[in-house]
Amino acid sequence: MILCIVHPTVACGRLEPVEIAQSFVSWLAIGPKDAGKTLPLVLNLVAQTITWEEAERSI
Repeated sequence: MILCIVHPTVACGRLEPVEIAQSFVSWLAIGPKDAGKTLPLVLNLVAQTITWEEAERSI
């Protein structure tokens, strides 16, 4: 999961929440076993083009 933060941060040269959220969406798509229950709910909303801020508030 840390790579979902590091890779877009290095690529952008700064923390970009939208890029980090998309990185997590891609990670979830590969079917990790350690995603828990809440994170997939939020990331599935983000994958549907809901902003990460709106997804967070809806859970």
